Amino acid sequence: FLFINGSYAIPLISDPFGWGWDLLGTKHYPWTPYFPGLVPYLQVPVLVAGLVLSILLAFKISQQHFARLDQARRAVVPIAAFLTGVTLVFVRLYLG
Repeated sequence: FLFINGSYAIPLISDPFGWGWDLLGTKHYPWTPYFPGLVPYLQVPVLVAGLVLSILLAFKISQQHFARLDQARRAVVPIAAFLTGVTLVFVRLYLG
C-alpha cells in the first residue's frame, strides 16, 4: 500500500483538511506510484511468513489445550488447511 499510494500522502500533509491550504509547499506534488513492479515480490513472502507464523501460533495454543503432542498436531490440521487455502486465494488475487 505504501509503495503504490505513498506519494499521495505528500500533498495531503500540506492540506490535511482539504481546505486548499499549502502549508509545506507540496500541494501540487504529483501522485506517482513507487516501485509497482516490486510489490508482488514483497507480497508473496509476507503472505507466506504470515501463514507460517499463524500455523506456529495455532500449534502453540493447541499444545496448551492438549496434553499429548499428537492430539495437538491433529487439532491444528483443520486450521492449517484453512489458513493455507486463504493464503493461496490471496496469492492468486495479488498475482493474477
